[in-house]
Amino acid sequence: MRNDNFGETVPPKTDARFSRILSYVIPFLVFVVAIAGTVSSEKLTQSQKFNNSDAADFVSIVERLHVLPNGRVLLNGRKLKLHQLQRILPAVLVHYGLGLFGGALTLRNIEWGFQALQIGLLTLAGSIWCSQCLRLKISWRGMVIGAIALFSGYALTKFFWYYPILTDIPPLFLGMVMLYGYMLDKRPFVFGAMVLGSFTWPTLLYQGIIFLIFPRDPKRTFLIHSPLRPRTQLLLALAALVPIFLALQWLLMNIPSNYRFHPFAPLLPYSILVTLGFWAGGVVILFNNASLFRIRDWLQATWWRGAALCLVAVILLSVVQNYVAGPRLEFNRTQALWRNVLISSIMVPGTFYVQHILFYGPIMLLAVIFWKPITTIARQFGRGFVLNLLFGMVFAIGSESRILMAFIPMLALLVAKLAEQLKWRFWAIASISICALILMRSWLTLNGTPNLVVFLNQFPELSPFLQRFNWNSDPNEMFLLGFGPWVGINLYALELPVALGTLLFLYVALRHAPNTEGRAVSENSK
Repeated sequence: MRNDNFGETVPPKTDARFSRILSYVIPFLVFVVAIAGTVSSEKLTQSQKFNNSDAADFVSIVERLHVLPNGRVLLNGRKLKLHQLQRILPAVLVHYGLGLFGGALTLRNIEWGFQALQIGLLTLAGSIWCSQCLRLKISWRGMVIGAIALFSGYALTKFFWYYPILTDIPPLFLGMVMLYGYMLDKRPFVFGAMVLGSFTWPTLLYQGIIFLIFPRDPKRTFLIHSPLRPRTQLLLALAALVPIFLALQWLLMNIPSNYRFHPFAPLLPYSILVTLGFWAGGVVILFNNASLFRIRDWLQATWWRGAALCLVAVILLSVVQNYVAGPRLEFNRTQALWRNVLISSIMVPGTFYVQHILFYGPIMLLAVIFWKPITTIARQFGRGFVLNLLFGMVFAIGSESRILMAFIPMLALLVAKLAEQLKWRFWAIASISICALILMRSWLTLNGTPNLVVFLNQFPELSPFLQRFNWNSDPNEMFLLGFGPWVGINLYALELPVALGTLLFLYVALRHAPNTEGRAVSENSK
């Protein structure tokens, strides 16, 4: 396999033919898995469907959406709230889709409408993923490993089929479209995904702005590796630590007594240290390149017409949103978002990373194990990619994993490129697949006593621990595995060994996995 300019690779003809075959197989498999999840007999029971305010909002939008002749949208006779408008598009598609096919607006039909939308968008995301890999000349092994990392987590194989009335898969699809437009320098794709994302998922607007202002030019985005001096790295770490540390201190001193989330006090100092270490270490490794601190290079990489276009788009979108939803901006909800992100990061030590592993699967394991070579690849993809990766890291310290949906395609692309560069073979694919099968938990029952608990009850030494949980709840407490700040200390004690065990297994397996040239992976990832 020969190297092309700027780190791109050109696969042999046999690999190229196999990649083209896979470009049809992978979307089909994604479609089959989605169908299997949809027709699964296990669903969230009727008594629990409206306990989540988001799901209640979406059902109300589908049932009672009313557009006035002047363009205003009413919900139950009242103006929409801004946060409802920012995620209204999937519910609108279900509303008009049911009307197009003559479906009554019953709860069952609405549920099936959301599932049909999710199946279609996931299948399209699989097609876009394969097309992107072919256009970027990523070999079949990168395409396969990236697809496993992207589509095999608990989120896409269990959670969103068990609890379908949510709008989290559309941002994954739009994030994929936006990334496709950025990587192939097709800016209309980025702009279109940004506009649609403004009514789907709040972070997509800002991701699109970053990608448009700092677009990828394949002839200029390859950054020569020039690491920072140790003293500069220390200053960068301190600069990254100070704002989050001060924000955490302020929040802990001002958190209301009736607030729904409270850190586990005996472990609070360790929780803060883990969060700050994760954040500072990740930032330093990501920005460990001297060229990222040259203002002249940033000015040269900026697309000024794109910046002007983003400014006009933001103004017009704000006018439309304020007209439709009313003039009142919900600053308190934005503050609540950041408060939840920061507080949920220190509930217990490292809870944010544990929840991400349980929710997204092996992609989060690979991201941490190979963070250094992954960030090297990210810098080759340009400054827009680096800034959006940093943007995703801000939300990654929070333990509510769903907020990262639009950033996951970026991690999948980095993992695919890493697999290609390290030339992973069957052993690596098998190891990642084993972790995926463990973490996806499609085999775990959530209604009634879990089958895993029935098995573990055969061991008397585990009985005192298992009795701490209410397995007769609806759904049972296994539903909360990987569910962010709602995870208590007992459930965390169950999650932590699973997360650390899969992390250790994958680290050992990939460290000694030979590549096609017979060398260990660890030699290539230094």
